[in-house]
Amino acid sequence: MKKIGQDFLDTFDGLSGEPVQEGAVVAHELPGRTNVFIGKDSSGDMLVLFADSEPKVLPTKKFKNLRIEYSARYEIEINGIVVGKDFTLLKLLSTDRSMQEAFCTLVATFVNSLPQEPTTSEVRLSVERIVELFLATPTVSKSAIVGLWGELAFIACSDDPNQNAQAWHVLPTAKSDFSFSSNFVEVKTTDGNDRIHSLRLHQMSQPDRPIFFASVKLTPDTSGKNLLELLTECVSLLTPINQQHVVDVFFKTIGTNLEETENYRFTLLGGSDEILIFNAVDLPRPEIPSTQASTAIGKVSFELNFNDLITFGVAHSSLKAFSAQT
Repeated sequence: MKKIGQDFLDTFDGLSGEPVQEGAVVAHELPGRTNVFIGKDSSGDMLVLFADSEPKVLPTKKFKNLRIEYSARYEIEINGIVVGKDFTLLKLLSTDRSMQEAFCTLVATFVNSLPQEPTTSEVRLSVERIVELFLATPTVSKSAIVGLWGELAFIACSDDPNQNAQAWHVLPTAKSDFSFSSNFVEVKTTDGNDRIHSLRLHQMSQPDRPIFFASVKLTPDTSGKNLLELLTECVSLLTPINQQHVVDVFFKTIGTNLEETENYRFTLLGGSDEILIFNAVDLPRPEIPSTQASTAIGKVSFELNFNDLITFGVAHSSLKAFSAQT
């Protein structure tokens, strides 16, 4: 299956040589799209340009790795012919290959959600959604990277990735990562030697449906996948609407800190068999005196070694078996 955004990369890679007119941008129309162009400037940076039929003065927006311009006048050179037009423009401020791949995955999911011949207003609305993903720029810890890796793996390794993608962070008030119609699933991921996970007492129950914990065991591996590579693999399994949702959640979590995730590479040595599912009702938990329960329950966290639970015979299932019941 062709990777999401591969046509963007292929078009960009096909651009070569200096423009015949100084200041022009070498570009080519994106295959299968009208008035959407992939360009390369003199610095080698990648540009995505949408022809603008409704010029409007809007401020330029610049982030760590991204610049966005509206109704910007550019001279683009296509097969030696220079054309001057107004564009809504997205420019990746990096020539790093993994950054280019991530950028193409992000923009492709939004382009795929647009009509075949979108209006300028529709393009701007889609671009504003990209802007929203870059507004929050949290510092990304290793634990956050490991956790996001496990959640993406829970989608990608499922027999029905679209079902899991639809359930991923869809309820703002949910205590768990995945909200299915019949249950909730909280994914716990570790790259340590044991399956030791930190749990919160308030996550152990919900009034309307059961909660399950997915224990994901990663192995650090220099030849494994980093987050961006796993994201690309994941979205290639999804329908366009689910692709956009997964990309939304991913970039809201990572913000502009893409480069910080590159060197963290992991593998699931046993594939989906490394993802084990436990019913919360079967898990031991600390006891809270009834007189303190209402105030203390939201503050209590504790650790469990899920390998010990397996040794002691606590019931669990594989992701494959669990997916068949969801």
